Amino acid sequence: MNLHQPLTVLPGVGPKSAEKFTRLGIENLQDLLLYFPFRYEDFKSKNVLELEDGEKAVISGLVVTPANVQYYGYKRNRLRFTIKQGEVVLAVNFLTNPIWQTKWRLVQPFLFSGNGIKQKRV
Repeated sequence: MNLHQPLTVLPGVGPKSAEKFTRLGIENLQDLLLYFPFRYEDFKSKNVLELEDGEKAVISGLVVTPANVQYYGYKRNRLRFTIKQGEVVLAVNFLTNPIWQTKWRLVQPFLFSGNGIKQKRV
C-alpha cells in the first residue's frame, strides 16, 4: 500500500468523509498516520527529577508501602501509599473509594498519571 494514496482507498471512507479529513489537513494515508490531535498527551514514563511543579506526566514506580485509607468526613477518604522510582521515593494520594486499597501490591510496578506537586523541604 502506497502512503501517498488518497484516503478514499480505505474501506468506509467516501468523498464526504475525505472532505472532513481535508479540513484537518489530512489528504493521504501518510498524513493520517502522522496526525496528532490538538490536545495530544504524551504517555511515555518520565523521570521524576525532570518534572516541573504542576506538570502533568506519567511516571512509573514500584509500590514500597502498603496502601492506607484515611477517612475525614462523610464519604470523604484519601488513599495513600509510597512508590519508588530509582532512588526517589514519592507519596501517591488518591481521593477514591476504599476498595482500591486492596489493588496495590508491594514491589509491583505501576504507571501513574497526574499533576505533580513538589514539596520543598527546609
